[in-house]
Amino acid sequence: MSKDRTRFYVDLPDGVTLSFSGDVQAMDWLRAQSIEITSLREEVKRLKALTEWRPFDTAPQDGTEIIVYREDALVFTASFCESRSEEPANENDRQWFGESTDEDGWCWFSACGDDLTGDLPTLWMPMPAPPLTQEKIDGCG
Repeated sequence: MSKDRTRFYVDLPDGVTLSFSGDVQAMDWLRAQSIEITSLREEVKRLKALTEWRPFDTAPQDGTEIIVYREDALVFTASFCESRSEEPANENDRQWFGESTDEDGWCWFSACGDDLTGDLPTLWMPMPAPPLTQEKIDGCG
């Protein structure tokens, strides 16, 4: 008993249309693969955007720690934090008391506490998610 073979057309990603002869099950499988390819391409695009450098003036100013780049310092982490208004206890602590860059007393600090007000980074990107622990991988966490 022979299967009924019909001509099918399936639109693939990137505007390609595939023409083939086959049965309905083959066509359904091919359509499902096309949908999966499109979904995977979107996920790759989303993940790639997470690792691209962005102009520093678009960085979040809510205290979120981010990865930053400045030509003289290369790559380091920073966040937009509230500066302290009281005087430091000693000269070594002066770096932890930044000069405010806005009316609410907030300014950019490196993770080491350096005030970046006078020499801001030029690029930034989000911090990556922390690595999974073995418990989370095993489904126990």
